[in-house]
Amino acid sequence: MTNLDELKKKHSVYIRNHKKKLTEEEKATLPVFIRTRDIFQDEYDSHPNYYSDEALDIVANCQNAGIPEGTNAVGMTSKSKRNSIGLQLFGVLDPETKTFVKSGFRARGCIAMIASASIAASLIHNKKLEEALAISAQDIKERVGMVPSDKSYTFQVAEEAIRALVGDAYLREGLEADVVKAKVKCDKNQINCITSENCSLRSQFLELKFK
Repeated sequence: MTNLDELKKKHSVYIRNHKKKLTEEEKATLPVFIRTRDIFQDEYDSHPNYYSDEALDIVANCQNAGIPEGTNAVGMTSKSKRNSIGLQLFGVLDPETKTFVKSGFRARGCIAMIASASIAASLIHNKKLEEALAISAQDIKERVGMVPSDKSYTFQVAEEAIRALVGDAYLREGLEADVVKAKVKCDKNQINCITSENCSLRSQFLELKFK
């Protein structure tokens, strides 16, 4: 079983700054966050028992964090317009096979968001564009396992990031915006779009509209 103490050993950590000098006992009670170059935990999960062992293991052993060399497709979604809770997905798309031969992620937020981002990146690996689009929030949820009930939106945000990534790949190929919208089933009324307050593909469509 992986717990938060083990996560601290595997990642660089940050202890909140205080003006007064703290004793070692006081320091031990302060929140500790997982913060690396690509993972920025800004919500303290004080109840790891609400997470599945799978979710904690995913975060403790992320092997796909970061931007792969040769990245030629990017998707970003976030729960907050200030991007305080969200993720970026990166893919290296083989132009001949239309397959993601490499993938990576960056995430900011809680453990659920980090785990969902890592799984989304792993699920698109070796997938063709159409196959990546078929990945659902339920697929991500099944791999991550239990998370606190108020964190379940992270599965939808991660699914929408996949759509944004594939949409970006299509736009880079030169497809028209309306064609891309149809392919990725971009609908502002769907739950994923509503949950993701900020979406890189949505921004791209807006920019194209006013060009």
